[in-house]
Amino acid sequence: MRYDVIGLTEIRRHHPFNAVYDTGEELFHGTCDSRVGGVGVFVNTSLPVNIDSFEQLTDLLGCLRLKTCGSIPALTIFVVYAPTSNHDEEEVEAFYMELRSSTEKTILQGLQNACSKNNGDCEHLCLMSDYQPRCFCAYSVLQADNSCRANPSFLSYSHGVVVEFVSVSPNATVPRGALRYPEIPLGITVVEADPDRNQLIIVDSAQNRIIVFRFATNSWYSVADDVGEVKGISFDASNRELYYTRSFPPSIWRLSLSADDPSNYPVIPTRVTLLGQDNKPKDIVVHPCRMLMFFTNVGIVPSIERMYYSGYKRERIVDEDIIGETRLSVDFSAEKLYFTEVTSEMIYRVDFDGRNKEVVVPAVDRPFALAIMDNWLIYSRAGLELVIADKLNGLSERIIAVTTTPVESITISAKVIRQCRANVCALLACSDECRLSAQGKPHCVCRGERKLEADNVTCSGSDIVVKKCAVNEFLCNFDNRCISYEETCDRYPDCAHGEDENEDMCSQRTCRPGYFNCGNGLCVALSKKCDRNNDCLNFADEINCECNVDEFR
Repeated sequence: MRYDVIGLTEIRRHHPFNAVYDTGEELFHGTCDSRVGGVGVFVNTSLPVNIDSFEQLTDLLGCLRLKTCGSIPALTIFVVYAPTSNHDEEEVEAFYMELRSSTEKTILQGLQNACSKNNGDCEHLCLMSDYQPRCFCAYSVLQADNSCRANPSFLSYSHGVVVEFVSVSPNATVPRGALRYPEIPLGITVVEADPDRNQLIIVDSAQNRIIVFRFATNSWYSVADDVGEVKGISFDASNRELYYTRSFPPSIWRLSLSADDPSNYPVIPTRVTLLGQDNKPKDIVVHPCRMLMFFTNVGIVPSIERMYYSGYKRERIVDEDIIGETRLSVDFSAEKLYFTEVTSEMIYRVDFDGRNKEVVVPAVDRPFALAIMDNWLIYSRAGLELVIADKLNGLSERIIAVTTTPVESITISAKVIRQCRANVCALLACSDECRLSAQGKPHCVCRGERKLEADNVTCSGSDIVVKKCAVNEFLCNFDNRCISYEETCDRYPDCAHGEDENEDMCSQRTCRPGYFNCGNGLCVALSKKCDRNNDCLNFADEINCECNVDEFR
């Protein structure tokens, strides 16, 4: 609004009054002494409803106080009457001293609101609203006792060289504004949350290091240097260990973050496993309670693989529909693995062994990074939008953030996400297997062609699965799948239950017709003998070969 005071006037009346005129103006007059006159103000008739008071300070000074209007603070207007006949220097000096003391007194009185005393008992900010103090928190959540607490759940996402934050709930807060250079290095790519210590773990690809940014101090420090080209990271908050994939050599590493004092860093990582030259590991997620790690491999056979923390029992669990870039996220409440696939433009859900694959969100425009939070699935779409949807069916989607560069990673800061659950299958006593639905509810299932009885617990029928595979294939009995015969006895379990690496079979078997016995359990096609490639891994297929005219044996 516009506070419109038309003018001031000299009044000779000896008592306060106000009068409304036909011209649409109103006169306010006050007096401080019944023997003398005072000063008054003319205002538009629309203004009086916003007048708090008019006070006569002296016979020459008046004070008009206006109320707060919306977000506009209260306004005090001083009305001064200085007749030209009073030109004596002493009178003029006395007048100005009186004016100065009156204004200083009034201004100080105006500051004495509830927020001026002990900040209104607010931890962060105290603001007056409708003459009442209100507490506000900066990048935190207001509590009942007017204290401020950091939001326990929010998203961090990286794009370009920036880390930004957004809350899933529209009314919640984030810990701070966007993180960018020079607060963090220029080469940041992937980000991971460490909610227990209120910090972020960030990959600095430009310097081949891993750093930690602390919200409490708004500072960062390096926890590991010379880590090579890191593609994916995943933090085990229970054991305070960070797992990451490395491009060269293709491998998975582990980094201890147990120390809280920055002076204890950087530390030297430990290699968990070396994957081999034909592998290209990228994204990785870990399950602390099961001590499992899942990672994407875009090598010769694009796939999703899993193994234990020790590197034991590496197995390929998903290879169908894995063509391009794939990102992973674990739903700890339902024991499911979610993944995006860029080429097919879909988001899938599978069990931890790769079975029961379902399409959650079909026809997504270039899905990439993703995360699971409570009942929500958060993913990047077309690279520049963050979308939240129901994790069960992909419905009820809404955009929660828009970026100017493609989103590289998403991480959840929430202390309760990775808590280990009780074994919900223990009470069912399933005769074959117990699995969880997408809602996290346990139910019994049967292996192979066996049928579930009416009690929903017992399975009947034969365990034997009869399936015909081609002459160059091997049957995985338990998951009813055919794999290449050359993938047997290669020290890498391709079958879900590892029967292709059975020690008795691999140590005693004779290779099928058309295959060469490498002497170490491997059988390779005869066409690969003497092809200048070490297919047997022990060079047995390259011994006693004829040399070309330009070669020497």
